[in-house]
Amino acid sequence: MADYPNFYESLKEANMRLNSTVVMYEGIPYYVLGITDHRGDGKFRIYLIDLGKLDEADEYFRVKSNLPGGHSSLGVSFDELIIRDKFPFIHRKYMTSAGFNKFRPFSLGMMNVKSPCAAAVYVERQPNRKTEQGLIQSMLCETFITASTRNGNLKQSMATNILSEEFKDCILANHPSPKEAIEAIVNPKIQNESIAFHRQFALVRGPVDMVFLAYKSDIVGYLPYGDYSRVKLAKNFQHTREVISELNLFASIQ
Repeated sequence: MADYPNFYESLKEANMRLNSTVVMYEGIPYYVLGITDHRGDGKFRIYLIDLGKLDEADEYFRVKSNLPGGHSSLGVSFDELIIRDKFPFIHRKYMTSAGFNKFRPFSLGMMNVKSPCAAAVYVERQPNRKTEQGLIQSMLCETFITASTRNGNLKQSMATNILSEEFKDCILANHPSPKEAIEAIVNPKIQNESIAFHRQFALVRGPVDMVFLAYKSDIVGYLPYGDYSRVKLAKNFQHTREVISELNLFASIQ
């Protein structure tokens, strides 16, 4: 990409690439509300909101409802909201800030969700050419991690909400600890079908109190004693031994 003063050649292109997408700033994901050039100083300003906070920003919707992403009035209105400190989860940054890391792609992986049932979902990007450089919903491919025969139906009904706190936790790999995950998955009072404890790993509840291990979108083995003393890998997933051993979690990998 050419070295433009505001990263993109024009305000129109900046909004086309980033408006209403998820981007990273200093390692934290945000949703882009809009990009403006309303100060007359030639510097594009990008307005961000914390994931999980859009429902609280009713006034934002009133401001933006009839304005395109780069409209000058949008920047003025957002500046007023920031000055009034009514919405501390709305942020204004320069497009040229190094904190955006040139809007490069970021890691996804396991996400714990509560609906349509409590379980882990493996989220990854699918090869799909888009004009947007930030992340949008249609760029995602999902696999519901469960040993249940309902798996196919759940995959059809599941849709990751990229604006949610759950998706933020996915991006940041903010998962329960392995200890918390195993205690929950063997507890009959907790209804989770699976629980992610790592960006690439989850525990899965199976029939007759069995506990399975999932790596990315596949169930690769099971825990014969329902704890981390041993994991037995399926024959066609022996190649996962190395990455599982890097967890330093299992006393024995068979």
